[in-house]
Amino acid sequence: MENSIKKWMKRLEEYIQKSDENQLSMYKKLKKKATAEIVKLQLQLPKSIVLLAFPMVI
Repeated sequence: MENSIKKWMKRLEEYIQKSDENQLSMYKKLKKKATAEIVKLQLQLPKSIVLLAFPMVI
C-alpha cells in the first residue's frame, strides 16, 4: 500500500483517537477491511481512490 494512503489513515486515526474512543474502534475495523481490499486490488486501481464510510445505525 502506498505511503500517502498510510499517512492519511494514520492522521485520521490520530484525529479520531482524540475525539471519541468509541468511534476509534469502529475506525480500526473499517481500516482493517479497507487495507485488505486496497492491497488485494492495488494493481487494478487507478492512481487515486475515494473511500466513503458511513456508520451503521442498528
